[in-house]
Amino acid sequence: MFIAIVINAIPRTPRHFTVNDASFAHAALLSAIARVDEAVDQVLHDASRHKAFSCAILPGVQPVARIRIVLHDVQHEARLPFCQTLLTALSQCQTLRLGSVICELQNVEITPSEWSGVASWTDLLDDPVSSRIGMRFLSPTAIMKTDGSGQRYSSLFPDPGDIFLGLQRRWIALGGPALSPNLAEILNDAGCIIARHALQTTAFQAPERLQIGFCGSVTYQLRNTQTEFIQTMCALARFAHYTGVGYQTTRGMGLVQTHIER
Repeated sequence: MFIAIVINAIPRTPRHFTVNDASFAHAALLSAIARVDEAVDQVLHDASRHKAFSCAILPGVQPVARIRIVLHDVQHEARLPFCQTLLTALSQCQTLRLGSVICELQNVEITPSEWSGVASWTDLLDDPVSSRIGMRFLSPTAIMKTDGSGQRYSSLFPDPGDIFLGLQRRWIALGGPALSPNLAEILNDAGCIIARHALQTTAFQAPERLQIGFCGSVTYQLRNTQTEFIQTMCALARFAHYTGVGYQTTRGMGLVQTHIER
């Protein structure tokens, strides 16, 4: 099960927040968790891959920080303590410090909406399917890859294989149900192509360094007509809406909106 919540926080001094401020939100959440349970906070710091949550600041022009947190697979016993601690921390917290700005918590949204709500693995698999999948990358997105010598590098284009095989690896790591067993083979055989895109690269100020990512929209066309393949691709697209795509999703990168065209 995935739980998406949106925290609305009002700055005490006027400030318009952007997606680039998400690293401040990430730090503020970890600080709130540490005040409740230092052991859980340390586990979160030590984990290097397949985080228990994703975090982003939603785009917009309103003078309110809208922090979106998605708790990943909350029924898994290894992630349940974090989820419980986070919810306790939010219930006890009256303010969050985002960088140098103190923000007062206004409310927490969890009812179903564009950015909040609850989804099960079954929900991801059973919703309607289509041969056209739209994705909007709303914060800078980068795909980490490895070359033949083992060196890591950042890819700045949403190639279908990179996007969907990366989502498949995350799906498996979080314990999701079985998907199409020949997904990689079909994708490598042009089973999914990019029908249109409008993309640009932009900078994202991560705590350690300036990160470059791509933003914009992509429409994927599924050329392979196997029912299991189409169901898998649509499930992974819906999954991306909760987990994000690519690198540094706990700090605001890779925020995705998906649209399964009818």
